[in-house]
Amino acid sequence: MKKTALFTLGLLLATSACFADAKIEVKDVDAAYLQKYVMDNFHQDYPDYVFESRTAEKVVYSEKKSLLNKKKDQVIGKARHEVIFTTVQQGDDVVLGIEQNQINTYNGGNTETTKPSEEIDDKIFLNQYRAFFNDTYSFGFSIDPKVGKEGVAILNVYLNGPMAKAGVTKGSVITAVNGVSVVDNAKAFQNALLPDQFDGAPATFSIKSKAGVKNVVVTPELKECKYTKIKQARARAEKERAEGKRGIESWLKL
Repeated sequence: MKKTALFTLGLLLATSACFADAKIEVKDVDAAYLQKYVMDNFHQDYPDYVFESRTAEKVVYSEKKSLLNKKKDQVIGKARHEVIFTTVQQGDDVVLGIEQNQINTYNGGNTETTKPSEEIDDKIFLNQYRAFFNDTYSFGFSIDPKVGKEGVAILNVYLNGPMAKAGVTKGSVITAVNGVSVVDNAKAFQNALLPDQFDGAPATFSIKSKAGVKNVVVTPELKECKYTKIKQARARAEKERAEGKRGIESWLKL
């Protein structure tokens, strides 16, 4: 996932809303654990952003830059870009959201805000975190990064994968998924929002080849998330500790 999917500076909105503009649901996780994971990874990927504040449901980072008069190379004010993550526990699941604000304050005292980022970009970014905690599903193929006039060409079909088993071959073009045009929704398709990588339901691909266009129903295969292994290790540790079998050496291995 490219970092530019999140930050398109100059396309952000300051808002007083309590919760984030873009939201995704992360299944079967504790909000505090999810928040810590997000914080650790965000700081690592974006070291220029400074931690501002943290509550049980909200974490705020910001980056500050000077506003310049490009013609005269003069500082005319300051720009503060805020990234606000929210984590709201709902039963066993967490709603993870993001809100982005850019606030420009000029030397004369005037303040203005910019336009909002695209919600789809925010969801693509948030899905990086979701994929650590929730299983994803793969259809077993790779695509040309460029979208053609009719759709997206398949560069490779993985051996024994779902697409291969459905009889789809490389060089074919995917024109639609579940009746939704790939050309009109290229970004969603390229970033596993079409079809949803977290949905294990079969999807209908419209495939164009030399033989013409046909609809192929493909059932994706499960890709177990890393968090599942962590939970399994925790459960084993708790069981062994309760039985008095867990010593210091085995604890250190976790």
